Parts: sequence; C-alpha cells; structure tokens
Amino acid sequence: KGKYLHEMALRIVLTSLESAGGRYKRHIVPILSCGIDFYVRLFVRVYTSPNEVKRACLKQSYVHQSVACPSFHIQPVAKTNEKKTTFQPALGPVGGGLCEETGSKFKIGGPFWSDPIHSFDWVAEAIADVNSHKQGDFPPIATKPRLHGLLTAVSEELPDVPLYYTLPSLCETVHCTQFRMDDIKVRLVRVLTCIAPLA
Repeated sequence: KGKYLHEMALRIVLTSLESAGGRYKRHIVPILSCGIDFYVRLFVRVYTSPNEVKRACLKQSYVHQSVACPSFHIQPVAKTNEKKTTFQPALGPVGGGLCEETGSKFKIGGPFWSDPIHSFDWVAEAIADVNSHKQGDFPPIATKPRLHGLLTAVSEELPDVPLYYTLPSLCETVHCTQFRMDDIKVRLVRVLTCIAPLA
C-alpha cells in the first residue's frame, strides 16, 4: 500500500549492512543511497567502533502501514535515556493500534534504517565538483546532466524524515481533486516564509 517502497528497500538494505557489520564491531555511515534502474546503489563508510555498534538499535524503526489508506506511523526499535548511556525497548504500538483516519488495522514492516540515508555535506561537495567540471576536463563525465539532477534531488530531501506520502494518494484518501504540484510548492513556500521569522 505504501508508495515509499523504493526508499524502504534502501533502508532495509542499510539495516542489513549495519547488522552484518555489528558482528565484527563495525558500523556504517551512509554517504549516498539511491534506487536507480531497478537496483539499489548504496555508498557507505565503514568504521570500527564498539560503542557505536551498541547504538545501532537507535537507528532502526518499524513502520505501521494502514491497510485501508496511505497513512503510516514509524515506531523506533529502542530509546535511550538523556545521557545516552542505556538503551531500552521503545513503547508501542504507535497510533493506538488502529488507523486514526479509517479505523482499520496496520501491517508492520521492518526493521528499517530510520537515520539519514545520505551525507548532505558529501552531496553538496559532489554537486560543486560536478558544476565545476568543464567540457574537456579529465576524466570526462559523460552523464553530467543526469548526475547533477540526481544529486540535486538528493540534496532537497529532508534528512530526518524517513519515508513519505504522495500527493495523489493523499487526495484519493480525502476524496478531493488533485492539485497541481506547482500550486502546492508555492503555498508551502508561503507558509514556511510566514513561520520562519517566528522560529
């Protein structure tokens, strides 16, 4: 039911990598995670740190997907105290066990990686490198426009928000005519501009 299935695939593979590395006191830091041409492309850095391996449970969550609508809730696997020295199982179920919009039950998916799936500092550097690359430079970048588009799209993602909704599925749920995406973007920018000075 969820339209986020491609992102979910990336996040499940990242969790699998973290789990495999944890057996050897290693943890991962995602650099770039993309689904391209029916394949997942994951670029990660691997570090050795037993302390970070213990925190792996804080980077994982389950998704509770409504069976009747696109609504979903994310439930972390674990939580920590204020000093971040002890770990406990998270409490659940989120959303009261039933979908607030339709009253239907949830299907559970996961565990999946709920931390950021990109290093936005690295992505900004990569965009700058692609932009500074000129025709005739070595090595040539044959797919420069496509690479620039991909990196720009990645840079516009929200780093701390796993999974997403789509406009068509939201409009279908509330039984309204779908708005043009340009109109939605303009209104969001206006709202964010009004809220920003208050923050």
